[in-house]
Amino acid sequence: MIRFLILFTLTSSLIAGADTIYGADQRQEYWQMPTAKLATAHAVAALIDQSELKQIKRGVYQIQAATHQEKHQLCPRASSFEQQPSASNCSGVLIGPNQLITAAHCVEELTEHSVWSFHYVQSKASQEKYNFMVNQLYKTKKIQTLSYHYFPLDVALITLDREVIGVKPLKLSENDYQKNENVQLLSHPSGLPLKHSHRALILEQNDNYYITNTDAFRGSSGGAIIHYSTGEFLGILTHGGTKDFQTTADGCNEYLRCPPYSYLSDTSILTILAELSNEELTQSDRNQLQEKLSCSGERILKSSVILKAIQQL
Repeated sequence: MIRFLILFTLTSSLIAGADTIYGADQRQEYWQMPTAKLATAHAVAALIDQSELKQIKRGVYQIQAATHQEKHQLCPRASSFEQQPSASNCSGVLIGPNQLITAAHCVEELTEHSVWSFHYVQSKASQEKYNFMVNQLYKTKKIQTLSYHYFPLDVALITLDREVIGVKPLKLSENDYQKNENVQLLSHPSGLPLKHSHRALILEQNDNYYITNTDAFRGSSGGAIIHYSTGEFLGILTHGGTKDFQTTADGCNEYLRCPPYSYLSDTSILTILAELSNEELTQSDRNQLQEKLSCSGERILKSSVILKAIQQL
């Protein structure tokens, strides 16, 4: 029970997919992925509000959203993706014919106007338009938030309005991996078309979570962590640091960049949170502690835990 109380405290204090880059930016496009890994990428969905879609002809919708630069007031050349649309709110992973899992806090983004799409990808370097056939958009039929031993987890099981055609669901891995294993994140960071953040490592792990140095962002929540060699589906991203962009002297935003292997253990985070609760703390000391939390690593809820929670339904 104590471990789950710690888990609840951490997930309540950290940001859902804070915009953080560890070392060099490792994000790449769908079309840059090895062919053998594309089937896995197909199982990752984007949660999109229909206000970001416009019907351009019968049965065809096109994303017409603000660009990444416009939506987040990015500095010029802050991102190689700055002119891509920022259209989605969260990510999800198909695990059954008509079921996907996502971070439970993503349920807050769901409305009657929300749709899921498994086709929000850049399939070639020159792509500027993102179109969907109406049969490529799925509605949410049922939401089940999951718990384990009666304690809530940041994961929700979504039943879609129909079976997803042409996409193979991912199998939740029952295996646990140790430190220094190579993993990649498949998600929709900052609402962008699908990206894979490769060359990440498991920096630490416990009974419930992996801590990784994958480049994760708001919108990455619910994205899939895949073992780079075996292709196993190891879990979903739920939380990261406590800060997203950093504002420059010019008033525009840049990505927060952390040392490549930086992270904080659960105990270290709880210690910092306790220190931050001290009302006599100077603003300078408070800022230093907040900076440490910003580079605390990305929390991945393990597939083995999710699987057990689903079995308890």
